[in-house]
Amino acid sequence: MASFPNSNQGEDKLVFSRSKIIWQVTFDLGSSIEDIKPAAKNLYDSPICRGLLSYLPPERRDEGVGEIQIKGIQEGGESQEIKDDTYEHLEAFQKSDFLYLDEEYFESGQYARLRLQGIKILVLGFENYADVDVYVTLNRYGAVVLSFWMDIEEPVTSRKLAELQIIPSVEEETLNIKAPIQLIEEYSNLNKELTKVVEAMKEKGKKSINMKNKSFSELVWYYVSSVINRVNKSRFSSSEKLSESLRYEPYIIYPYVVVLTEVEDKENAIEIVDSHPKQFYQIMAHMKDVEYDVINDDITEDLLRPNISERSDIAYLSTIGSTILLLSKKSQEILAEKAKENGTSVEYETLLEIIPGFSALELLQMQRFLLRFLDFFLTRKNIADMGSGEIMVLKEFMGQALDEFYTIKIVGHRMTHLRLEHGKETMLINNMFQSIMDKLELLDSAIESYEQIRSNFFQIALTVMLGVVSSVLILSPFEKDLYNSILSLVITGIITGTAYFGSDIYWRKMHQRARKMES
Repeated sequence: MASFPNSNQGEDKLVFSRSKIIWQVTFDLGSSIEDIKPAAKNLYDSPICRGLLSYLPPERRDEGVGEIQIKGIQEGGESQEIKDDTYEHLEAFQKSDFLYLDEEYFESGQYARLRLQGIKILVLGFENYADVDVYVTLNRYGAVVLSFWMDIEEPVTSRKLAELQIIPSVEEETLNIKAPIQLIEEYSNLNKELTKVVEAMKEKGKKSINMKNKSFSELVWYYVSSVINRVNKSRFSSSEKLSESLRYEPYIIYPYVVVLTEVEDKENAIEIVDSHPKQFYQIMAHMKDVEYDVINDDITEDLLRPNISERSDIAYLSTIGSTILLLSKKSQEILAEKAKENGTSVEYETLLEIIPGFSALELLQMQRFLLRFLDFFLTRKNIADMGSGEIMVLKEFMGQALDEFYTIKIVGHRMTHLRLEHGKETMLINNMFQSIMDKLELLDSAIESYEQIRSNFFQIALTVMLGVVSSVLILSPFEKDLYNSILSLVITGIITGTAYFGSDIYWRKMHQRARKMES
């Protein structure tokens, strides 16, 4: 809903009575996943998991597109299905994935979606706790997306939305959190000091714990570490050991803002944006420290275009800092009609409008993360410090990941393609990709150089080996031929091993010398 005070100057002030912020947190799982199914099952068995959406292979297509499993609860000794919206939400994801992703991708069993136990957050300045749903998407390359869906039912302005978006990036301990006991119980596997706390809470029959003055990064770590540990069969005994196992420690946070308006005189969503450009610019640029009326008129246009939407009642605006999905009053009327026709809820139909944009952004964050991860290995971990086997594995991983994510073979819908292509440009993914390709050429040169050096070493070793072995057999230092043969084999092994390790050492030294000369 939007209200407009009487004013003859500038924009009318928008007040959004309903909005949602979805933070996508992309992080490293520690390794690639050879088989998604058991990895997802490990997480599903955790007390923090509420439901699992996995996709069926082609041979099981007659059973449907995917398989949704919902956690049971124990009451009176019998397992009962949880009576909540988990199934409905995962079903919405399944329907959207089927419409917007390539069938070959989800049939290959390379990713899975899970819903985790949610939380309640009291943000500084708000009167009531906000519900936060939590989801996680696993994929075979180990770039995991954890998403926090916060419903904002209190009226907010564009300045407040600008502030709320960056909560995860600010290390201020201003949040009050009501966390489910299951989350603390799971995290206690990595922090033994919490074990007694959990046991005491269970004895008192408590289902949640109140955590005061926490930062969002602390909350993120509870979930991230718990997911990593569970997928890896709970093999870590502490957070420190888990952190040491990661290939790449930094994570990416990206906000997706969904706002609903009820501007009476405008059904066209982009017209609403154009009549309030400074306020939408304020949201997208995270300008939380000033009022929107001080923003320059001539700076807003680039950020508020293009509108990548098939419908006039919806606007989709995306940039490197955040994305906005604007649903107009007309949109809400259409959603209500759909819910009535389909026998569903307005919430379900709204979710179906939100998920396509969410999925496009999810793929973009996976791309950004993988490219940053690869750049880290190719820049900070110098090629000269890597063994030949590590280089080969890295090159194979890069080829598969880039082919799958960057070339967008996994998307089968035109509008999703347009959103992805725009995102690759605005989020500088294209620039990162070109940088990776340049370094990949160096990697190819390094491999070629390594193979040439090893070939030369082995040619020399072969010549020496033939000469030495021939001399042993001719001179026959031992009376028994068996001993002479054994001596020949020993010498052969020594020469071969020397050639193998010698070529590797020489190759490393050569590249280290080249690096010093370049610097």
